[in-house]
Amino acid sequence: MRGFVKRIVRMALIVQVVLAIPLVIDFYSRSKSLGEALQWGTFFSISAFNNAGFSLETDSLIPFATDPFIILPISILIVIGGLGFPVLAEIVHAFKTRKKRRWAWSLNARLVVHGTIGLILTGWLLITLLEWSSLSQTGQYSAADKLLITLFTAISPRTAGFNSMDIATQSDITWLVTDILMFIGAGPAGTAGGVKITTML
Repeated sequence: MRGFVKRIVRMALIVQVVLAIPLVIDFYSRSKSLGEALQWGTFFSISAFNNAGFSLETDSLIPFATDPFIILPISILIVIGGLGFPVLAEIVHAFKTRKKRRWAWSLNARLVVHGTIGLILTGWLLITLLEWSSLSQTGQYSAADKLLITLFTAISPRTAGFNSMDIATQSDITWLVTDILMFIGAGPAGTAGGVKITTML
């Protein structure tokens, strides 16, 4: 147990530090001082990995909605934190032993990984179809920007709490999709909430 806890702490720190780097670089490029960029990058990395949803902006991530160097690292952190530490441990072990033998995934890992991919893709497709015309009305987003916004809108409800799109402008059906994603959540023994993917499957 002691060794497993150490691996969890080490894994969490490595993931947060590595994915904080693009955040720090991007914030620094936005005319923040190096100290501020480090603070912002570190804060958002920790907040995203732990699915806390705390933002240093009053309107969450809306000011960065079309910036892939902020949205994508935060999305990856949300997903990794939501997989659950047992699944992450299996992934690391499988990577380390890939040359020796084929790793037999546990039922929990298969359910969580396949369920996570399925929920992200399904949520992304539904929200894109539902909100495409609404995002088009502003005239300020390209097709790539809209896909980035809807992708993050599908990832965040499980259950990070960030938003890169004004929730008040969304349709009632999008709210229903968001509610379902929030209810399901992510993997067990992770940083996300919900009833868990394994329970639903």
